[in-house]
Amino acid sequence: MTDPSRLQLELSSGLRFETVRQGDRYHQSIVPSPDTPDHRRLRSLEGDDRDRWPPTPPLQQLTREARGNSTVLLGVGMAGRSHWSVSILADGNRLLF
Repeated sequence: MTDPSRLQLELSSGLRFETVRQGDRYHQSIVPSPDTPDHRRLRSLEGDDRDRWPPTPPLQQLTREARGNSTVLLGVGMAGRSHWSVSILADGNRLLF
């Protein structure tokens, strides 16, 4: 069973999109390969629930679903009076946002 607090998409090239639940939002990172040093990963800056406008739009709900032969992460979030959604598709050797 998949841990809903940790969701990821991994491509055959080793590229990964990872999420980890922290408080009321998901921390997001893109890891180019398994041996990428921690300081070279691309990371989101969600802030916390006290930030009216965090630097990165936080995702607060996230699900993993199969779409044909592909896997997609579907997310929604909000801050202040704004709402957004995102879909992240693992397509061959690409991540499509």
